[in-house]
Amino acid sequence: MMSIHVPMRRATVGINCANVELIFWSFFTIEKSIFTQAMNAHKQPLEYALYQGTEGQISYFYSRSGENLLLFFPGYGQTHLHYQDWVEHLPKNWSFLMINHFGFCDSVWESKPQSDRLWAKAVKNLVDEVHGKPKNLGIGAFSLGNWLAAKLIQSKLFNPNFWVVFASPGNGFSRLVWVSNTLFPLKQLFAWFCKNPKQLIGSAALIARLGLIPLQRVRLLELQLGSIDQAKQVYQNWKNMVHFIPDWKKVVEGLKEKEPDILFLYGSSDKITPGKKLTTYFKQKAAIVEFRGAHSHKNQEAFGRIVQFLNKKREQ
Repeated sequence: MMSIHVPMRRATVGINCANVELIFWSFFTIEKSIFTQAMNAHKQPLEYALYQGTEGQISYFYSRSGENLLLFFPGYGQTHLHYQDWVEHLPKNWSFLMINHFGFCDSVWESKPQSDRLWAKAVKNLVDEVHGKPKNLGIGAFSLGNWLAAKLIQSKLFNPNFWVVFASPGNGFSRLVWVSNTLFPLKQLFAWFCKNPKQLIGSAALIARLGLIPLQRVRLLELQLGSIDQAKQVYQNWKNMVHFIPDWKKVVEGLKEKEPDILFLYGSSDKITPGKKLTTYFKQKAAIVEFRGAHSHKNQEAFGRIVQFLNKKREQ
């Protein structure tokens, strides 16, 4: 299989990367500090490439900086662009491979049973092609990207030395994805709203005026569902995610062979990250760290923990 390099400005499938940037900045609170301000002095935006698989294509960014490899997945609504800072500040001996979610920057995958397994095989082929066998493999993700990372480990095709679970959503979000894709009334309602995005946005605006949801959520819907084509893509992506809901207990059990070092990060004021049920699975396996802040990959304390974690010396 061959990978095809595509400049970022040529993205035409799914949600445009520039729109994703706006979505993220309107939805999340970014912590300001000297650290983040210094990192915002970028040169050119990172470009991405495409890897063709049997069931679709994978959009990725790769930066080589050593024999070790950090394979990372951004949160839903984010792309590799949000992690441009990371490339410049990760340990020098760590290369960086970031894979975009379905529907972002031309990353698309067919929605059907076993699509997660086929996708994991495609990711394995991609790693072999662009990097080769890493001396140490780290797998990490932010927010909903943790589902994709967990599915790689659950596939048993990857045996990481390090695993970073950063602000993973809780079981309630898993139920939301399952219910909206399974129960007939909700499934039909969601499909109707995606075919009629103006009605969905109008309903959300009314709920926001009643003070039941933040106005930023309405703006998020306007950006992601601004056209019929965008709404169709969001619908396809949402249907696909039902195949990527991890069984965390099985994932952790699957780690017994390699027993990697695990860093579990969540924000003290984060309303999305998991509660006791998920952290229980990691209690005996991971270093669980609560950092000050909300749902943001820009948190200085959390990023510092990740860098410190990767700098740990570990025998192959």
